[in-house]
Amino acid sequence: MLAAGFERLNQFGFFGTMVQRCRAEGISQAEFLQRPADVFYMELVHDAIANDCQKDLQGIQKNKSN
Repeated sequence: MLAAGFERLNQFGFFGTMVQRCRAEGISQAEFLQRPADVFYMELVHDAIANDCQKDLQGIQKNKSN
């Protein structure tokens, strides 16, 4: 990921996360900010774990093909 330059997005912090979530869900930033913080946090945790599982699965599939 570092080679792709994603770390440059870190400068946007929460705003970058909010923009990404709003675009993905097709909602406005005002609508997004109406959500309770704990719901937003759990969505982020869920997505992070799901992404990790997907990476693990890809690694397993890659190893099986070798």
